Amino acid sequence: MGLHHKLCHAIGGALNLSHAETHTIVLPQALAYNAPAVPEVLGIIGRALPFGGGDAVRGLHMLVQELGLPNGLREIGMRESDVSLVVEQVMGSGCENPVPLELDGVERLVRACFHGTEYQVLENAANHRL
Repeated sequence: MGLHHKLCHAIGGALNLSHAETHTIVLPQALAYNAPAVPEVLGIIGRALPFGGGDAVRGLHMLVQELGLPNGLREIGMRESDVSLVVEQVMGSGCENPVPLELDGVERLVRACFHGTEYQVLENAANHRL
């Protein structure tokens, strides 16, 4: 809940975007960021989803698409220039999270949320990539 909760509050508070849509867009991205620390949780979620072949993050992305929900924050009013503001708020929050918050990783995560692209991490949590 740490990163997901903090991102949604930063986005909602700073940008006044839809609370429900923000959570929908951020959830699979935050789960991907935290994936290295929660493999058991990913397995449970992945098996419960009707999409993604057991991959929880992919299954959540596919569920959002299947339901016709917004895929990226830009679709609900965020501007690309807001990315740095959100990153700054999250990094300054001191939020507890299963994977340590790193500036580069959080910035890539917020950009993935903005564009609606899947955020992917390597097994080594320090090596975040899109």
